[in-house]
This record gives sequence, C-alpha cells and structure tokens, in this order.
Amino acid sequence: MKYLISILFLSFSLVAYTQTAPDFQITDSDGVVHNLYADHLDQGQTVVLKLFFTTCPPCIQLAPWMEEKYQNWGAGQYDVEFIELSILTSDSNADVAQYKIDRGITFPGAGFDGGGKDAAAIYKTGMFGPYFGTPSLVIIAPDGTVDQGFSYDDFDSLIAATGATGMSGGGDMEDEVTTYDVNSTIPTTSIPENITYILKPADADNPTFDILAITGGELNFDYPSLDFPELIDPVIVIQVQGDIVDNTVKPHDLILIKKHLLELEPFTEEYQLLAADLNSDGQIKPHDLLTLQKALLGLITEFPNGTPSWISIPAEIPLTESLGNTINLDFQLIKVGNVD
Repeated sequence: MKYLISILFLSFSLVAYTQTAPDFQITDSDGVVHNLYADHLDQGQTVVLKLFFTTCPPCIQLAPWMEEKYQNWGAGQYDVEFIELSILTSDSNADVAQYKIDRGITFPGAGFDGGGKDAAAIYKTGMFGPYFGTPSLVIIAPDGTVDQGFSYDDFDSLIAATGATGMSGGGDMEDEVTTYDVNSTIPTTSIPENITYILKPADADNPTFDILAITGGELNFDYPSLDFPELIDPVIVIQVQGDIVDNTVKPHDLILIKKHLLELEPFTEEYQLLAADLNSDGQIKPHDLLTLQKALLGLITEFPNGTPSWISIPAEIPLTESLGNTINLDFQLIKVGNVD
C-alpha cells in the first residue's frame, strides 16, 4: 500500500511540474493586448515573465539587468518576448508605465487593471517550480513548458534551451550579417571631450545602442547580432558633448568670419560654412559674428536655436545590407565656431 501511495505521489509530482502554461490575456501599459499563446507561443516565441511590483526594492535593483537581457535577446522583435506582471492590486497600468519610464524598461508590462495580477497568480502557487517572492522569473517555451525557480546564472542557457536565438529566423546567423566599421575625422585641431556612437531606428529615439559601450571600445561590429538586434530603418548617429568654446576657438576665428562677410576671403570648405553658422539658419551673417564674440567673452553658454557645440557630416548614416562584407561608415565632425 505504501509502495502504491509513493508511486501515486511521484506521478502527481511529475505531472505538476510538467504541465503547460495556462493561457492568459493582458492589456499592457501601452494599451497593447497580449494573448500568451495566439500572440507569442504559437508564433514561435519564448516568453519570459517577470513577477514584480513597482515599489519592490529587489525588482528595482534587477531592472537594468532585465532590460539589458531584453535587448540582448532581440528586444521582442524575434523569437523571445519579455512581459512583466505586477502581483499587486494597488499597481495600475499607469503605475507600471511610470515604473518603466523611471527604470528605463522597454518591454511590455501590465498592472492590475491590465490583468497582470490574474496572469501572475498561477506562478505563485508552486505548480511550475518554487516561488521565492518578487522578483521571480518564468520562462515559457513555445510548446508551453515552463521553467521557474532557477538561478539567474542559468537564465540565458534556459532561454537557449527552448530553441530561441534572439535573431530573425532563428539558427546560426554568422553568414547572414554585415560588418560595419565606423570612422570619424575632424578637419581642424579640435578634439571633442566625449563622443558617443549610437545605433537606433531612423525615426525613433528608442531603442538605442551605445556601440563603444557594447563592443568594449571598438567601432567595428556585426549587424544584426545578439548585441545589435535588427531594427526598422537602422541608422548610426554621433552625439558629442563639449562646451561651446574650447581652446581651439579663438579670436582668429572672428577675423576669418569677418573676412568672409566682407568677401575678402570667402569660405570654400563645407566645414567652414557649417562652423560659422552659429544659429543654424543656413546663412552666415553679422549676427553669427556677434554670437561668437559673446561666446568667447563667456557671456553665453549655448548657441542660438539649439545649435549644438559639435555637428557631424552627415547627420546620420543608414545601415545598408551587404551580407558577409564590411561597410565603412565615414563621418566628419565639425566644431561650431572653429573655422580655421
């Protein structure tokens, strides 16, 4: 009799931990409806659930790590999607939306009014593995099988075990990428304080990928890849930080601009024309000369009309595909005010 009971208990335990995930429907904080199976699993996506609440200190601490993993696994564009579900009735979709803004989260999330608490409830029962409180992570394979209660160290390997790659079409994309080599030149002796090379969609500010930070200081990278997932209309832009006047902007630049205005020595180089247009109106006028005088005297700390301290030619470069080849992307950096 004891032997029979043991077999029945073992059978129950195996069934309990091998059940498939129940379906759910949520409306995320952006108003997008997600059906677990129809919208994700049946489309071949592995789904990562994060059980949390917006004021949970460990959840807040984990947020940057989760966002980094989300980007590494394709930012929801391919075969992996992340969804965070608040377990509290007091967390509304508006609260989740604010949490995402505050914590830099870009993957979907739902509060109580979006169905988050109800969708998360089953994973607090221990049916699919231990529940240790928030934050808790759940990995659901496309066939509905569930991993829960695992170590963060196993996170990537468990996602990969579902067959996910985080890339278009899955599988090995080593022969399906283009290598890009970004170069920037400066026609004067100016040296920018801080240059950031950004990969982003052409008509959006997110997601953005800091190329130097991701590659460890290299401007040579493969796209698409796990580090740089495929984007809609991808472009490279350069962001430069620096004061409006540095040690290369001098009174001599005033003389050169004055000579240009008097047509004694007109500028012939594109960088000079751009560097002398201190209010970005497409023309060089006496007002630009006055603006540079004020900058040299320390009377202003920024140029008119939002003119940046540095500009690049071109302003952005789109990524064109050439599988298996390397494409050079060449920028020229211009220090506004330095026309010498």
